[in-house]
Amino acid sequence: MKIQHRSVEPRLLQLLAVTTMLLSPIGMLAAFMATLKIKSHKIRAALLSFILYTFFNKAHERRGRNNGWLRDLFTWNLCADYFPISLHKTVNLPRDKPYVFAYHPHGILGAGVVLGIATNALGIKQLLPGVNIHPATLDMNFRIPVFRDFLLSLGFISCESTALDAVLSNNESVMLAVGGAAEAMDSRPGTNFLTLDTRLGFIRLALRHGASLVPVFGFGETDIFSQTENREGSFLRRFQELFKDWFTFSPVFFYGRFGVVIPYRRPVAVVIGKPIHVPKLLDPSDLQVRKWHSVYVKALKELYNAHKDELLPHRTSDLVIVDQIAVPKL
Repeated sequence: MKIQHRSVEPRLLQLLAVTTMLLSPIGMLAAFMATLKIKSHKIRAALLSFILYTFFNKAHERRGRNNGWLRDLFTWNLCADYFPISLHKTVNLPRDKPYVFAYHPHGILGAGVVLGIATNALGIKQLLPGVNIHPATLDMNFRIPVFRDFLLSLGFISCESTALDAVLSNNESVMLAVGGAAEAMDSRPGTNFLTLDTRLGFIRLALRHGASLVPVFGFGETDIFSQTENREGSFLRRFQELFKDWFTFSPVFFYGRFGVVIPYRRPVAVVIGKPIHVPKLLDPSDLQVRKWHSVYVKALKELYNAHKDELLPHRTSDLVIVDQIAVPKL
């Protein structure tokens, strides 16, 4: 395993950098709304044009963008050092071929994806040379003026199939936090609860493109935030589930240090596993998808078990697939 170490920066600067990162979507939207109040016909005309651009531009449904200068900003290094977050690989990945990276667990915000993959704070470009990874996020995030361009500049794309297909067809790679909103609702320190057994879309995607599957585990991803108790059957959980059914995401009432949305200073280790090479099947059957899903789950468990004692010594539970279903033997 190769580890990318980060130097230690002043703690106050790290705190300011992380706080800025977390509040940036709200800040960008607030600045945009404040600009709307300026009484200038030229400015309002420009803003109207920008709004129309936001709603009708489809870059996030194609291949997104990849502006190196934003990914290389020093502030991302400060954010990574805050926890700290480290990036590991178990094997070298051949360049110039498509991969479907699957990240687990989702956690509250997916800090390992943002800092480990979307930015170069941990040296992803040097660690996996020639492997261009586009993290995927909800389509609705690209409807927020200014913030959408921020995401696009970090290489993010929509998690809709059109965007994923466009990237993989161009011999590039995607990363999906496959547990999504359901997994975020189960995120709490010390645990590793995954929503995985019913998530078959990423397997089907990989098979259609012949793209190797790569399990990625964020050891400690669930440790950096707590959330309000939302056990199954509670009023809050029922509200979250209903909200998720309507809007495809769910509000999570989380907190960290000082009882606010500043994350705990706890280490996160993002470990990239061995690729699983799959055949190219333009129209894979349900049986074929389930077969390769089983292979993937086995590889993910092996990755977790190989590193859990070193990277999660204080865990309160091991990996649990909460949506486990009974399937016929293949």
